[in-house]
Amino acid sequence: MDNLKKMLTVAAIVALTSQIYIKIFVSDFNISVAIILFPILLTFFKNLNPSQTGILSALFVYGLRIFVFGLRHGEYAPAIDSYFPELFFYMGYGVFYHILNENSSPFKMKRFFINLVLCDFFSNLMEMYVRINWEMLEPKFEIVGVLFLIALVRTFMVCVFILALKYYRMLILNQDHEERYRKLLWIISQLKTEMYWMQKNMDNIENVMSNAYSLFEKINSGKDEDRWAQMSVDIAKDVHEIKKEYGLIFRGVEGIIENKLKDSGMDFKDIIKILNDSMIMEAAIKGRGISIEFKCGNSFYTEKHYQLMSIFRNLIVNAMEAIDGDIKGKIVFLHLCEENLHVFKVSDNGCGIDENEKPLIFTPGFSTKIDYNTGQINRGLGLSLVKDIVEKQFEGIIRLNPERKTGTEFIIEIEKEKLEVC
Repeated sequence: MDNLKKMLTVAAIVALTSQIYIKIFVSDFNISVAIILFPILLTFFKNLNPSQTGILSALFVYGLRIFVFGLRHGEYAPAIDSYFPELFFYMGYGVFYHILNENSSPFKMKRFFINLVLCDFFSNLMEMYVRINWEMLEPKFEIVGVLFLIALVRTFMVCVFILALKYYRMLILNQDHEERYRKLLWIISQLKTEMYWMQKNMDNIENVMSNAYSLFEKINSGKDEDRWAQMSVDIAKDVHEIKKEYGLIFRGVEGIIENKLKDSGMDFKDIIKILNDSMIMEAAIKGRGISIEFKCGNSFYTEKHYQLMSIFRNLIVNAMEAIDGDIKGKIVFLHLCEENLHVFKVSDNGCGIDENEKPLIFTPGFSTKIDYNTGQINRGLGLSLVKDIVEKQFEGIIRLNPERKTGTEFIIEIEKEKLEVC
């Protein structure tokens, strides 16, 4: 449904801009501005099918041409035949674009330029042949040369616009990143202050423990009975001070998070780009030869980017740790849009989870990750944190895929209205 709306929008824009044109060679052969916007819009809406969009645009342009002709001349019949060949131009352009520019291949401007020139040139040739039957394919080198020049000029304008848009978006993104970096530095400086008070409290806790044990020994041995009451009061007073200072620390950290993390939202595709870069670095630091693949559906704007980043990072790091160093690891992140839901899937080809451990994986403190060199065990808070964010902050669902035979796959479902900002 979303793609249909976008196709209708593209077709309407192309039809409207097709009214800006010049006539050359033969009657009703129009060179319009529309074909400059058409590939730009296809580049912007990558999920659209170019062939279908080209056919729909052709019908819109054809219909609008007939309508405008009728308004000007009071009749419609002559326009039906006159503008019919133009259908072949837009349909041909969409089909050629679909064939030459595959979504799966990486974008390269040089190849894109050549492909657009070919699309424009051969689509114009198709229309011209339909209009004049090319006099039994007799060569018209003058016409061919002009059509090729028009294709070059229009493609050059398309590529200049796309490059300008690309660099503008990079500039905006860099400015946004700089602002976030400044905020992050401020947060770190404030957290360091709170860490000082936490360290001070650690010393106080050590003193309380020492005093409590000293009191225990005196009571056990029956010594200094006259000091027991005073020592008990001192311990209670110290505990009260520790509690009071931890309350101040908690309010301080809470204030930092609430006040300084209230910044503008992000596009989902930018979140994934940052996540991709950071996870590649994480895999390199861990010394793992793990490939990470991101497959994302339609992007959306959200103000919950910190929460999403925390969810996805925890799941991907868990997947990394589940992959044995002896195998070629692969992690796949998949995003789908289903009706009113955003569905996120994180899967790996690791060792999987034992059946008897599956009911416990979201329990705080539960972990199967042990460093046998140091004897240290993982805190087991990652999946518990993920579940907490998904269910309490997004009112969503997180579950294991029970049908997966190898590795592990987590599935998260969140309503669109909980994530998207209009």
